[in-house]
This record gives sequence, structure tokens and C-alpha cells, in this order.
Amino acid sequence: MKTHTFTSECFRLYKERVEHWLHKFGLTEWSVEVQQMQIGSGINAQVQYNHVKRHAIFRLTENTEGDYGLTTDPDRLALHEVLHLLVASLVETTAARQSAYDDLVVAEEHAFINRVMRVL
Repeated sequence: MKTHTFTSECFRLYKERVEHWLHKFGLTEWSVEVQQMQIGSGINAQVQYNHVKRHAIFRLTENTEGDYGLTTDPDRLALHEVLHLLVASLVETTAARQSAYDDLVVAEEHAFINRVMRVL
């Protein structure tokens, strides 16, 4: 098993890139915390959010083990976690409405597409 340690410099870059991607995708309505703490085995980063309160906590782990292709690049990890937040409204609304064709789901789908188009 390979072991990787995320340094304070990695955390600084992760936090910077989380903020960059949030801004780039226009997710400025979210209240966000960025932390570094030991998360768990095989997990390099994660985001936990409350969709209703629009609050999210992004975490970068301290140490990880694994040799199954997980990235250790703070920028790629930040982008991955921000993308979870990007689809949060669409996922939550679809689950609540239980239909991909409900008017609110379609509106969230278009909001998602418009945010992605800002970056592409």
C-alpha cells in the first residue's frame, strides 16, 4: 500500500482551488468551510452539505493509503468535490420529486447546464 501525506502546502492549495472553482461555477450562494482532518481509509477529500441551508464543508485528509488510482493533486481533488456541490440541487430536487420531468427538476437541470457553460 502506498501512503500519501497531504502537507499544509497541499491544504493551502486545496482551499485556494475550492474557492476558485466555487467562484468559476457561480456557487457563491453557498456558505463554505474548508478543513484539513483525517477522514478515513482511502478517502482523500470529501464534501458534506446541507442543501436547504446552502452550507458545505470541504475536507482534505491528512494521510491516505491506497494504490488504486486515487489522485493526490489538490486541484483535481478540489474540482471533484466542487462538482459534487454543483450537482447537489439537481440531485436533491430529482430525489424529492421522483421524476426527471417535473418542472422543478427541469429548472435545476438547466441551472446546472448554465453553470457548466460558464466554465466551458
